[in-house]
Amino acid sequence: DGTSPLFMAAQRGRLAVVRFLLEAEADVERGTTDGATPLMIAASEGHCAIARLLVVAGADGAAVTPDGLDAIFCAAEKGHSDIVALLCERRCEVNRAIKSGATPLFVASQEGHRDVVSCLCTLRADTRQATHDGTTPLIVACLEGHSTVIRLLRDRGADCDQSMESGA
Repeated sequence: DGTSPLFMAAQRGRLAVVRFLLEAEADVERGTTDGATPLMIAASEGHCAIARLLVVAGADGAAVTPDGLDAIFCAAEKGHSDIVALLCERRCEVNRAIKSGATPLFVASQEGHRDVVSCLCTLRADTRQATHDGTTPLIVACLEGHSTVIRLLRDRGADCDQSMESGA
């Protein structure tokens, strides 16, 4: 499937192997044939030390797959607020949406990851940015029943009266 050794080491949390491969000048962007990078998989798997090493080695936190996934989205979806913060320190875009229009804040709200939602809101993620069907982070948190996320979004300026395009 075209997966690079660096990608596999990052995926499995093998810090020493990642360090060795980086010292051997492995390509920090080479990952899989579908466009996923070592940084994206480290972010998704919650390997913060590896993500930090990759960023220091020059990994592009703004790299996206053809579907629009980036490292921040991967970390937000899995609830890794430490990695979201790390990537945002590097000025990665917190409001970039994937093809469906979902943003890191949307997916963190959907999954009930309060710490990630808090981190993204602190970094000025747009609480009112909706998916293509009009679903906002607040609406999806309500649909999923994540009361702590609902309160947090409300406190951070989410519009409690903003409705979906379908009228829901």
